[in-house]
Amino acid sequence: IQGPARPRQFEFHPVWPNVAVVGTTEGIVSVIAADSGAVRAETRTGDPTGGGAMEEEGGAVLGLCWLRSNPNHFVCGTDRGTVKLYDIDRMAEAGKNPTVYDYEDFNELTSVNVNASDELIICSGYSNCLALYDLRSGVKLDTFQECHSRHINVVKFAYTQPSVFATSSFDHSMKLWDLRLPKRDGHLVPIYTRNSEKGN
Repeated sequence: IQGPARPRQFEFHPVWPNVAVVGTTEGIVSVIAADSGAVRAETRTGDPTGGGAMEEEGGAVLGLCWLRSNPNHFVCGTDRGTVKLYDIDRMAEAGKNPTVYDYEDFNELTSVNVNASDELIICSGYSNCLALYDLRSGVKLDTFQECHSRHINVVKFAYTQPSVFATSSFDHSMKLWDLRLPKRDGHLVPIYTRNSEKGN
């Protein structure tokens, strides 16, 4: 793939062939033709208007996730903790705000993902907790505390089950969770745990 300088994250489109979104370490987000690198739309994560001028530094892009129900939309998370829903048509229109929703910041974010029904966003960070957002209203629904003993590097929803997600942590464990299950003493309980003796 050819594209923006210093790419940090990319995600191929789930519906449109040859389309990808690329995020850089400098906070640039570009929708490109994957074969040529030609830019279809572009914005900066710290730019509130889409005009290209940075109001503040947006931070490196650490998470990107396309929506399935609306192929023009994707979620972007940065190391500054910002979580936004972007519209690529707005990105392509000069001077128009490309942001559909600007969610409550999640401190020291490491990963962001959208569930299979495009209803929920989940975030992990340099902590042992997770944040759950309502994608369409922008409201933070819950914060799940003490999911791991060390920080959570990656969180991903299952591809076909909207309530099921997995986490991987620097405590050398991977856990599977189901939002439909009741909490125990105020905490989510994993339905499966796998530990590793080596690596992270």
